Parts: sequence; C-alpha cells; structure tokens
Amino acid sequence: MSPLQVALDEYLSFRRALGHKLRLSGRLLQRFVDFAERQGATYITSDLATAWATQPGSAQPAQWANRLGMVRRFALYCSAQEPRTVVPPPDLLPHRYRRPDPYLYSDEQIKSLIDAARRLPSLTGLRPHTFSTLFGLYAAAGLRANEPLRLDRDDVDLTSGVLTIRGTKFGKSRYVPVHPSSLRALRRYAELRDRFCPATATSSFFVSDRGTRLTEWCVRWTFVKLSREIGLRGPEDSRGPRLHDLRHRLATATLLRWYRHGVARCRASPATALGLPRARPCHGHVLVPHRDARALALRDAKCAAVPGATAMSTVATLPALVQAFFMDRLMQQRQASPHTIASYRDTFRLLLQFAQQRLGTPPTSLAVPDLDTPLLGAFLNHLERDRKNSSRSRNVRLAAIHSFFRYVALHAPEHSAVAQRVLAMPSKRYERRPIAFLSDVEVDALLAAPNLATWSGRRDRALLMLAVQTGLRAAELTGLRCDDIVLGAGAHVRCEGKGRKRRCTPLRKDTVRVLRDWLREQGGQPSDPLFPTTRGTALSHDALQDLLDKHLAVARPQCPSLARKHVTPHVLRHYLPYRTMSGDLNVPPGFVGD
Repeated sequence: MSPLQVALDEYLSFRRALGHKLRLSGRLLQRFVDFAERQGATYITSDLATAWATQPGSAQPAQWANRLGMVRRFALYCSAQEPRTVVPPPDLLPHRYRRPDPYLYSDEQIKSLIDAARRLPSLTGLRPHTFSTLFGLYAAAGLRANEPLRLDRDDVDLTSGVLTIRGTKFGKSRYVPVHPSSLRALRRYAELRDRFCPATATSSFFVSDRGTRLTEWCVRWTFVKLSREIGLRGPEDSRGPRLHDLRHRLATATLLRWYRHGVARCRASPATALGLPRARPCHGHVLVPHRDARALALRDAKCAAVPGATAMSTVATLPALVQAFFMDRLMQQRQASPHTIASYRDTFRLLLQFAQQRLGTPPTSLAVPDLDTPLLGAFLNHLERDRKNSSRSRNVRLAAIHSFFRYVALHAPEHSAVAQRVLAMPSKRYERRPIAFLSDVEVDALLAAPNLATWSGRRDRALLMLAVQTGLRAAELTGLRCDDIVLGAGAHVRCEGKGRKRRCTPLRKDTVRVLRDWLREQGGQPSDPLFPTTRGTALSHDALQDLLDKHLAVARPQCPSLARKHVTPHVLRHYLPYRTMSGDLNVPPGFVGD
C-alpha cells in the first residue's frame, strides 16, 4: 500500500470520527490517490493537485476549485508527517461557485402547483394527497428539500402543531411551529395515509403508494414534471425555478407582512436606526487597527531606543508567547471580554497540566514544538474521555488553541510549520439539540404566576413580559439600566448584546404600561439596575434562573404542558421567533386542511 493511500485512510477515519460524513470527498480523494499512484508520486505537490483538479476539461471552473480544496485539506493533514508535502495555495484556482438568484413564487403559482399535485395518478389514491401536502408544507414552513422527508410520525405533533426537524445542516435539530390551517392539512393527510396504507414498512410521516419513505430524487422529479405542466418550465428546460426556492416564501411573506403593518418603515437607514452592526472597514495592519496606531508607534519608538532591540525580541519562548498572547493580543488589541479571557486561561491551565504529566516537563521548560498535533490530539481526547467534556467544550478548547497559534505564526515565524499543522486540526461535529420554545398558552400562564401584591412579584412580571416580548438574552436582561428604557414616542429598550453590539428593540403598548409603572415604583437613578435584587444589586444569571423556576412551579398546575419542558431564561427568547413563524400570512393559498 502506497504512503498516500495509508495517509488517506487515516485522514478519512480521523475526520469521520469528528462527525464529518465526507461521502463525496472520500470518493474524490480516492480518485486523487489513484491518479497520484499512476503518476508515480509519493507525496503531494501543487502541480500534482492542480493537474488532477483540472482533469475534467468540461467541468465548471468552480468545480475545479472545489476539487482542489479537497486536496488542499488533505495536504494540510499530510504535511504533519511528510515534510516534502506542498500545500497548494488557497488562491491557486480562485474560481468560486456563484449561487443562482432565488426565484420568488407568487401565490397563484403555488396554488397551481398544489392543484397539479392533487391531479397526480396513483395506484392507491395516496400519491396526490402526499405531494400536495408536501409542497404546501415546503412553502408554509420554509423547510429544506430533504427535511420533511426525514420526518417520522413521532416528529409531527398533531396536537400542538410543532415539527421536530432532526439532523439537518451542520447536524442541528430544531422545532418548527406551523399555522393552525397547516396543522389541519397535516391531520387530514395522516388520516388519509392510515386509510390508504394501513400497514407500512416505515415510520415515515410522508409515504409513497407502496408504503415506503419518499426519496429526495423522487420528490425532485415530481416537482420538475409538475413545473413543466403548469408552465413554470418549458417542456425541455433542464433549469428553472427550484424546489429549494419554495423555502424563501416564509421569509418574503414575513417581511411583506411587517412592511404592510409599518414595522419595517423607518426614516433613517436600518443599521443606524436599529443599532445593527455594519461591515467593519479593513485595517491596514494585521493586529493594530488605525485607531491604535499611536500605541504601535510608541512601541516601535521604545524598541528603537534600545540598541539591537526589536518589537518581538522578548517573545521567543513558549512562556513568553503565552504571556504576550494574553496581555497584548487578548487584553489590549482585541479587548476580549473577561469571560473569553477566563475561558482561554482555563484552556491553557488544563493543557499545561496535561503536557507536564505526558512529557514530564514543567510548563516553564516547555517549547512551542512540544505542543504539536499528537500532543494536542491526545489532550482533546483526554478532555472527552477522562474529564467527560462534551464535544462543544472540546471545540471551545480547540478554538482557544487555534487563536494562540495564529498569534504564534505572526510573532514567531520560526514555528510556522507547527502552527500550520495545529491550525489544520478541525473541530468536532456533534448532534445539536432542538431549541425549545413556549406557546401562547404557556406564556400566559407564566406571566400570570407572579404575585402582584408584592414588590418582587411586580418586578418579576415586568422582567418576564420584557423577556418574551423582546427576545433579549439572559445577560442582556440582567445588564439593563433604568436609562436603557425609553417610554416616549417610539418606545424601545437599548441593550449591548453578543459581540458588544448595541441595538434598540421596540416595545408593545402593554409592555410600556407595565414598565412605566415599575419605573415609577422603583424610583432609582438612571444608572441603577432595571431589575435589582432586594439589596439593590443587579440580578445574576443563577438568580434569574431561580426566579423563573419559582414562577414555573406556580404556572405548571394551570398549564400541564410546562411540566414536559425544561425552561431556561434562554427559552423565553425563542417565543418571539415562534410567533413570527406561525403568522397567518405564511400559509400558502390552497394549503388548508378543510
């Protein structure tokens, strides 16, 4: 077996162990290794990779770049063991895939498509109902092409109207609420399915005439056939409106509804009026932006004052690099938050302890080459196996290590090869749990739980109402000050959220009344916490969770569905998207259950 074949088997096993499927990449890289063996090559070079990537002369240039990208990632892995490996530059084939413009279906076209699906021939009578319901669900819920085909019967809650979409893009799962009329259509289809196919060999919600799970290619073929029938495509057209374009209707219908109700009307630009971040201008220096140019000049002046000194003359050993990374990179240049610095600190504390146990070398004597990919891979496995960390925690630790080695590559070029190998280590994929949310009935029960006869009850009601109406994060809620609430014309709340982005969120009239009464009762200074504790300090995250748990205990007897949900402060944030996605105008014409 050739060295490249051995390396490919190890590479695919390593990447698949991290959660990557690599179906297409695995097949194409095997063809590349076969091509290299025919050429007599035992290691990867740029010329070899380019010759293979551009081999299909009839392919699009973007496809060439995609094939070269697969080889480039494989070469990064091989460079850790074969020093003769040449990693192709990322701009060697600068072609990029250009996404086609999305097609926006009109209501008449969607209705024609659903009507045409109802006329499909069928051996059992189920096929017309399957495809008419399926195409209507695409347009109403904004699902991807394969997501409804993976739905099992347990994933469709025909009582509360919630779909559980599992294992979608990037391994994520999510809940999708549907409109009541869409729910009636799904209930009607379930009754017809059980009537026409009482004994099926699959647990799939949507089934074919033979009682099997629908395939994506069958659905796409049926869509193209119906598109030609209703005039969306010509009789011989191979291109035209896509099945994926039905997904855009949810977004366009929501935006149009907001505009017609005046939500999106604003005299100023959207970024200025709503506090949304805009594109950050590119700075000339890699590490120091223009506003900190004076600091750079002072540092260079100090170095020039010492004969033979340079800006990085004191940064050479691993301990010095680690200290400069925290003091210079994180705290001064990036101005990272205390939470980020604490997370990076814990990562290096664990890493240095592991390296000392593994190598028998104290942290003060470690060198950068000691922290190579074998040691770091063993450290990440140690976190999962011995410390019982999740894949998400593992990826957080790896992100801190990547950030450090990007700094090393700039400030210690003699260790660039080590940095290149470490930066090639990929994150581990994992199954993401679906995000929970509360329904209207559950929110009403929760808001009715606080005792308004007490000071804390009135505070908690104002806090919960603000949380469900604005979708603020827990840290944003606890960090609010009294002057962050504006109750005049255009009432809104200002907050600084994730990524230090400031934004303004409009308030409803009922929320304005509750907040006005609360501010009048509190009577604090503008800089005081909006929702203080009994001692006048800001609520902590744990105090917010305890507050929520106390009122959930009161609300659960009135609303039993709350007992089946694990409700955290972040779950309150998802009520706003739930209300947005279950709006009346998101239901396509002709897709009703009656």
